[in-house]
Amino acid sequence: MNKKIIALGMASAMAIAAVFTTAVPVSAQVTTTISYQNDAFMSFDHLVGENDPYHAENTSSTIAIGEQRTAIVGGTIETTTTDTINKKTYLGYDDEGDFGPIETGTTKTYKHLSVADFTNWQSDTPAVATVTNGVVTGVSSGSAWISASYTWTDANGVAQAPINIGAWIYVQKAPVDDYVIPVQVDLAVGETFTIPSPPVTYRKGTQVDASFIEFDDDDFGEEFGDDAKWDDAKKVFSGSIASFDKTTKALTAKAAGNISIRFGYKTAENNVEHWGHYYIFHIKEAVGSVVPDDYGEANYKILNAHEVAYAGMVKVTNKPVIPSEVFINNTEYDVVEIADGAFKGTSIVSVTVPVQLKKIGASAFENCKKLTSLDISSTDVEQIGAAAFAGCVKCKELTVNGDKVKTYGAGAFKKFKKKNVINVEASSKKVFKSASKKIKKAGGKKAKIVEQD
Repeated sequence: MNKKIIALGMASAMAIAAVFTTAVPVSAQVTTTISYQNDAFMSFDHLVGENDPYHAENTSSTIAIGEQRTAIVGGTIETTTTDTINKKTYLGYDDEGDFGPIETGTTKTYKHLSVADFTNWQSDTPAVATVTNGVVTGVSSGSAWISASYTWTDANGVAQAPINIGAWIYVQKAPVDDYVIPVQVDLAVGETFTIPSPPVTYRKGTQVDASFIEFDDDDFGEEFGDDAKWDDAKKVFSGSIASFDKTTKALTAKAAGNISIRFGYKTAENNVEHWGHYYIFHIKEAVGSVVPDDYGEANYKILNAHEVAYAGMVKVTNKPVIPSEVFINNTEYDVVEIADGAFKGTSIVSVTVPVQLKKIGASAFENCKKLTSLDISSTDVEQIGAAAFAGCVKCKELTVNGDKVKTYGAGAFKKFKKKNVINVEASSKKVFKSASKKIKKAGGKKAKIVEQD
């Protein structure tokens, strides 16, 4: 056989092999879907008629005139992330003990809806009961239908049909029996919450011995950590997740997790003990700590129990996308800032930012010499930090909202020249002139500043 033909054949085979061994970009092999689980509800029922909530059988949606009650709501939004390249299927037993096909490479996280997630709270009969952010107040005897809705978006950011919920509330002059009150508390690691003493008058007309507080020891277990234990005097229960002091009634959060605690009181009239409150603590990462998201895409700085700042890439790309929400330890946070130095010195050419962004930190994009453009005019950015865009010499266009941005840090646009265009969206000439003055003072004196309506 001709040697040239053999050589050509081998070369072709190597070329084909090269094609098939080319790495697949991470963004192309990972898919994300977001779905609503059709389980939303609202209720005003509370346990009544028994001292122990574990044995109470009766519930009531009735409140007294002048009394307030917070709605109990629920619902689940599921986010499924699938690695389509490494996805595998095998036969086995799932978590519920059922035998069948099991998939690997798929991660599911859940957002459990709370009162704070719902909007458009309404009462169909305000003369009987009013409602504000889920808290209903009895006005006069009768009944009222309370409703609310939750708006969600799919993985592509497309708004879906609102989730509507509703329930009846009944109002009467005399109060019903005492009930168990569930209280949701969000804590960050390092924070402490002290359970308040019950009021002298619990609900309407029930006198309480405020000096008496009794906790259910059955609640102190592995939720506090596998290493949790009582001290010798059995006054402090402590573990790796949290510690609780029965004397001061203070819970200190140590690590992310969920903890439930019941406590009771005694009525002043007949000295009968009632389990009156049920606290559920949702512990999240420490404020100020920098941690990766659950997908390992990026790092985030914890700002508070609900918000984070994007702090930098874990999976490096030249076109990063900053999400509007992110899951960290199965807890959802809103991304509202870009942290100091988040992209400093990287080779990004563009970046997509969420509309609710409020702040761009100092040196966030400093010396991003390949960044070509960025439009933050549709965001809520009010502050651009010092040296935020310093050294972005190839940035042809940067668009800001002159009405929203109030502060431009020193040297934010250092090294900008005439070829660097800063577009300013402004509602009036006055707004444009004010923004232009601030931009020039922040290092953009040599840049071309253009007014946009």
